[in-house]
Amino acid sequence: MHLLIKIVSTILLIGIINFPALAADEETLARQAEQAGQYREALTHYVKTLQSVSESSPKDSELREKIIKLSQKIQPPPAVPEEARKYSVRGQTAIKNAKSNSDYIEAAQEFSKALRLAPWWAEAYFNLAIAQEKAGKFSEAILNLKYYIMVTPNAPDVEKVKDQIYALEYTQEKLQKQEQEAEKLRQEEIEKKVVWAKRVEFLKRMLEGNWSIAFCAPGRVAEGRPGGLGCNSREYSEGGHWWGIKTSDFKSDKLFQFVINSNGTAELSEPSIAQMAHAEKVIGVPIAYGDIRDIGWVCRFKDGGESSAWRTVENDNKGFVLSCDRPSGSYADPSVRYQYIYLQKR
Repeated sequence: MHLLIKIVSTILLIGIINFPALAADEETLARQAEQAGQYREALTHYVKTLQSVSESSPKDSELREKIIKLSQKIQPPPAVPEEARKYSVRGQTAIKNAKSNSDYIEAAQEFSKALRLAPWWAEAYFNLAIAQEKAGKFSEAILNLKYYIMVTPNAPDVEKVKDQIYALEYTQEKLQKQEQEAEKLRQEEIEKKVVWAKRVEFLKRMLEGNWSIAFCAPGRVAEGRPGGLGCNSREYSEGGHWWGIKTSDFKSDKLFQFVINSNGTAELSEPSIAQMAHAEKVIGVPIAYGDIRDIGWVCRFKDGGESSAWRTVENDNKGFVLSCDRPSGSYADPSVRYQYIYLQKR
């Protein structure tokens, strides 16, 4: 029993190993028959060779072209096998009843089976191309329409079929362009999310936690109240003009937090603070990833405009001053009062 299993296994293994050789032998026989002028015999061997190679492979295309050219030398033309006709009818029925993309793919599979048996059959190539076009397989449809023209170069509808090929080529090029643009956008979105994640991590490291806020305004310190928002250069530098925002009982500093957005930006949790800097919103965006000095601040205004905020870092990078109405460059009129907010990490 063991000996029998071993013999059978050996035979199967030899068959598998020799399968490519058998295909090569069929092609050799085909060439010999063709050279001898025995076209029908050559056609039979070429078809067997075709059936042994992968569809849509370069070898498949090479053999189809050989078979088509050879079939044109045979008179009367080779008949279509009944089995091929059966698959063709099945394909036509599938197209007629198709309701989805997958139905057209099934129809194309039936026509492909027919053409593995009769690779010289013009009608099957045309119908296969129709099914493939309906299924969105434009490259394959174009190839099979070209086979159709190769089989019947003098058919009355050749020019119409050529026009169909041109139309499909345009559709395919447009689709490829759309796919390339979509892929580019997808890659940009991935890259953007990577940048956002890096920004979020940096902003959390720099800004998470509690902050106290003060604003600059001239006034009588003894009265404990500001006389109006804004300080000129002298008032900014002098003591006594900075007013901390207190809790409702005025016993301690009120603490604020930054909101870290998923797109890698930061803003104060209370819009009223931004208004003290003369803006509707103050948005922080990392421009590098070293320390708090690497956060750029943008002021957004009610009219939709925006500008870079003036900013200076204080207290060993533990606090910074912002202004949305002071010019962001190095020069500022020392006599003009600008609105400032001072934020300090607690």
